[in-house]
Amino acid sequence: MGKRFLALMVLVLITAGLGCATVSAPDGPNGDQVRKIETSAVYDLNLPFPDGELYQAWAIGDRFLLLEQAQGLDNAFFLYDRSEKDAKCIIGFTENAGFEGVEEGKIIFTAKGDGDCGDYAFPYRLVYDPESGDAAQRQALFVPVGQGVAFGTAGAWRQELFQVETRHTELVFGFKPQKGQVLAGGHKRPLTTIDYDPAARELVLHFYNVEPSTEVIPGKTVPVSGHRFIAEYRIEAFPGGCEPENPSLLAQDLPYGLNITDTGALKVLPSIKVFLKLDGEPSYSIVSLAYYDNGGYESTLKHILSFK
Repeated sequence: MGKRFLALMVLVLITAGLGCATVSAPDGPNGDQVRKIETSAVYDLNLPFPDGELYQAWAIGDRFLLLEQAQGLDNAFFLYDRSEKDAKCIIGFTENAGFEGVEEGKIIFTAKGDGDCGDYAFPYRLVYDPESGDAAQRQALFVPVGQGVAFGTAGAWRQELFQVETRHTELVFGFKPQKGQVLAGGHKRPLTTIDYDPAARELVLHFYNVEPSTEVIPGKTVPVSGHRFIAEYRIEAFPGGCEPENPSLLAQDLPYGLNITDTGALKVLPSIKVFLKLDGEPSYSIVSLAYYDNGGYESTLKHILSFK
């Protein structure tokens, strides 16, 4: 099961109360309404999990109940169809998802993923159509530059930033493990935070346990021509021993934060900051892709940062 924790960190689960509240009050195109309901009102449904694991519940229209199951720090979502008198799992534990609401009859979640190793992805959307019953569709989530995000894991290998490549609406960061690393468990994302400095109009990406390779020159301002949103960028390298500058972002709950309330272990890690001078205030999203060569003994990881 996917666990909401990071190695060497103290995590705090921020829970919500179970009182009645409207989650999505306005009627959508199909007259959709979502109502938070007391878990005590959900009974005798023959659920596929113990009653004591029912954490939250919502009524969606007149036909469906959305039920959140919790096992320790794990959660999953089930949809109960009143017409069929049956519940099925629509979002599993490994997604680390939260319910957002209903749009045009479809149930929307924001998720973080992680598999089994706490390697959280940049937040993404999961869209479930209760009418079709098909598996939830994964979609990129674009967040405004004013919304900070933390993702990845402090348990990743020590890596080198070897590539920064600009495209029309994208920026690609390439990472490779430093020599001497024991390459076990797959190529995890480095712990990453993203903040925005409105005064400087800079989006700031901070990569932990990462150092520049010989292909990357810190301290140099690089002008960018032909990019729709980035005017220039600058890379700065920091040795271990630096205090994280954004502990409040790290301490936020999923999906935007990582529940890291004790940042002491991060002080010893080398890190890199990338300052992106923006034209305007676009929304942004990141997709991470790992590539393996030489029978899996060599790997690279790429963050594809997209704007719109």
